[in-house]
Amino acid sequence: MLLDHLTASRAAPTAVAATERALLATGVRERSALSRRTARLIAAGLRDRPGLLTRWGLEPGWTGTDFSAPDTTLVTFTGPPLTAPPAAPGGPESRQFLWRLPDDGTPPEERAAGALRGLAGTDPRTLADP
Repeated sequence: MLLDHLTASRAAPTAVAATERALLATGVRERSALSRRTARLIAAGLRDRPGLLTRWGLEPGWTGTDFSAPDTTLVTFTGPPLTAPPAAPGGPESRQFLWRLPDDGTPPEERAAGALRGLAGTDPRTLADP
């Protein structure tokens, strides 16, 4: 009897932990899906409005979710370093920039529209990771 009680009391925390992990995974999947949708909308916006990047001598790269943080949208682009004058896209002084947009609870359509508005008025290299 005592052994059964001890076994049951040990199993309960394991079951609770498994349930918590499953709920957490579900939340991560939902946030990841929202980030993927945001990424698709930003990529479409950059295809429709290439001047958002090309006016700075930049070329669009890959847009998706960050591998290490699936709830973060990652926008990549290449071009000259921020300190260099604008040059032809893909020129010899080209480097890759990574712009991370963490999930803030805003719907994907609003996040993407806000990101594209930000690109319209700001040099994208200032938004990217240093």
